[in-house]
Amino acid sequence: DDDCDGSVDEGVAVMGFADRDFDLHGDPDAPLSSCPGWPGVVASDRDCNDGDPAIHGAQLEIRDGKDNDCDGNTDEGVIAVTWYRDVDGDGFGSASSGTITSDEPIEGYVLRGGDCADGDATRNPGATERCNGLDDDCNGATFYALGNNDGEDDDGDGAPDARCPDVASTRADCDDRDATRRPRAPELCNDRDDDCDGRVDESCGTSDGGVDAGSDAGPPPVHQPSRTCRNEPSLPGCGTTMPSTVLIEGGEYRFQSVGEPLDALRPTVAVSAFYLDRYEVTIARFRRFLADAPLAERSVRYPSGDVVTARPAERTGELPLPMETGAQCDAWPDVAWPAPPSTTTVDSKPMHCLPPALAQAF
Repeated sequence: DDDCDGSVDEGVAVMGFADRDFDLHGDPDAPLSSCPGWPGVVASDRDCNDGDPAIHGAQLEIRDGKDNDCDGNTDEGVIAVTWYRDVDGDGFGSASSGTITSDEPIEGYVLRGGDCADGDATRNPGATERCNGLDDDCNGATFYALGNNDGEDDDGDGAPDARCPDVASTRADCDDRDATRRPRAPELCNDRDDDCDGRVDESCGTSDGGVDAGSDAGPPPVHQPSRTCRNEPSLPGCGTTMPSTVLIEGGEYRFQSVGEPLDALRPTVAVSAFYLDRYEVTIARFRRFLADAPLAERSVRYPSGDVVTARPAERTGELPLPMETGAQCDAWPDVAWPAPPSTTTVDSKPMHCLPPALAQAF
């Protein structure tokens, strides 16, 4: 009862007839009300024997000793019809498995097609949908209802919901609303369990507890940060404890986006080994770099993938020094570096105002 009016499926349910043999024609003595497309319910009531798929009002007469077309006569005016090869022996065949035309039954072939998995006898148009992330009843959808607006595979990634009762844990989807998180998905260094194995960012750390150029930050070493952290909720990582840090190895670093070709022309900066607050990695140095020695022009790639270019003549002032709170971010003056062409969370304010997840993209 979605609209809480005391009635169930009113206005959407349709009248039909039970189709127990799944030949697309129902029993006139078994009317039913169901949602459109419900398996085993059809609009036609022309089946005079709903236990035999070779018999119904639209069936052409074949040579099998039965009244196939429900006209009271047997084997009169037989006509060759299409038969479907049934590889798995479940009573349903598939055109992709092979067809043959004949006016009499052929061993290994059946009249009913539509088998979406002709190598699996548990999956066919007459099967019951199970909570396994597969289309068991071959209706084109994987939907076993776990609750209101909650099915077995809501994100469509092929992995069944972890709440499906008969699914092995190695196949279960730990987040059925996010198609990027599923068993056997690539594990990314993003503070979440992408491959649903119960571990977060495994294999992302380095042997020395630090981070090398071009890699993701691993577990931070025990080290006091170089600045104090105000106890303000607007600064991620701040609170009663000091923010975590990572060791940045000395060397040259390129300001390059994830997935960007390695031969792309991007500016680099040389740094000595130092510890940084994980939430500040690359941001402060990126800002200082933009305000340093003049170049003909500089390009910035935003998280959206957009690239914008500014020339020295368009810069109206120095970029501000680091600031820590959301209120201060709002007070920072706009600079002439243009915003990305499309709408994103990035505007022309300093990159400091980005949240950590977006900041690390730079």
